[in-house]
Amino acid sequence: MKNDSGITRPRPEASDPESEPAAPDDAGNSPNGIAAWHPDTSAESLRRLATDPDRTIRLGVAGHANAPSDAVTRLASDPDRSVRHAVAANTSANGRVLGLLATDTEFMVRIAVARNTSTTAETLVKLSRGRRWMLRADVAANPATPPEVLDRMSRAYRYLPGEVIIRGEVARNPAAPPETLRRLARSWSRTLRAAAAANPATPPEVLARLARDRVPAVRRLAAVHAATPAESLRLLANDGDEFVREAVAGRPGSADSGPAMAAIRRR
Repeated sequence: MKNDSGITRPRPEASDPESEPAAPDDAGNSPNGIAAWHPDTSAESLRRLATDPDRTIRLGVAGHANAPSDAVTRLASDPDRSVRHAVAANTSANGRVLGLLATDTEFMVRIAVARNTSTTAETLVKLSRGRRWMLRADVAANPATPPEVLDRMSRAYRYLPGEVIIRGEVARNPAAPPETLRRLARSWSRTLRAAAAANPATPPEVLARLARDRVPAVRRLAAVHAATPAESLRLLANDGDEFVREAVAGRPGSADSGPAMAAIRRR
């Protein structure tokens, strides 16, 4: 994943093929295999399938939205790490189970917990102080992370690639507090300013400033933001960059009498 500054955020790789959740086809055509992955399978059936010796069947149950909490709890301690990973990624898993998996020996399992929007604030706070920056970056990207934690993570001023990426995830997170977005929008980094310009929670007054940014890519993002003030759209409709002008013209409703088209007509 490459951002505007050219910094690539690597995605954690699984240790081996079995670390990745298997496709439903791996269960074959057996009744149990089909049931474990079918979205309409009942909780009672999934409870029974959670003890199946077939790893792929347990994997299907571990990630199933209908899996009962006792079955999910059992699978959270499964000897197969791919099954535990599926539980960690399941947004139906309860906070206690996800909290236990946050200390799993497998890094990919902890990553899944950090990304899970059902993970409790308490667990996310603990993960936000983890040693590995990729884990902290996923916490920074999680909309369930408490605003005060996002603000703290955005203040890591060590100029290391990992820390820059963490601040970028905060700038993109719609749960980031307005004051945090205001600060990040003033950053020396065009990547952070662009991320703030794309964030749906960025306040209009911040977008007005970003509409005058020296970097065309930032102005283009401000041009398509739903909260950009009409006055800023008039400015952007006459921008020296043709792609910025096209971004204003391409806004939803621009063919009618909305702010974007009104801005263009005043050119």
